[in-house]
Amino acid sequence: MTSTKQIIDKFNEAVDINKEYTKNELCIILNTVYKEVHSKNNKKEKRPPTKYNMFVSENMKKMKDEYPDLSRQDLMKKIGEVWKEHKNVETEVLEKKNNDDVNGKDDTFVNTEEKIDDSEEKKPKKKVTKKDK
Repeated sequence: MTSTKQIIDKFNEAVDINKEYTKNELCIILNTVYKEVHSKNNKKEKRPPTKYNMFVSENMKKMKDEYPDLSRQDLMKKIGEVWKEHKNVETEVLEKKNNDDVNGKDDTFVNTEEKIDDSEEKKPKKKVTKKDK
């Protein structure tokens, strides 16, 4: 249902058909209904915190204890540096795991025959140059 339809429906409920209203009274009723409908529609759901947000909240107290003389801005810079290192290590671990899977160290779903066929297909092809022709 669109907000306009909601506003009209609520307005019709709020107005007494048998009563005469002034222009100002109708405007007040309409404004009240409009605010009520839009306040319900504009409530946004909170997004879940990102990995970075969780990392900051988990490590802020540790950093404050470790560096009590730093300002909040400097603490955030320091946490940003630690996050960057943490993220790089995490990325390296994932890449290593993916490389191990691709290179056949994870034999769970791969036949050995398929590995041999794949290696033969990946041989470098000889480039044809004008001298060869």
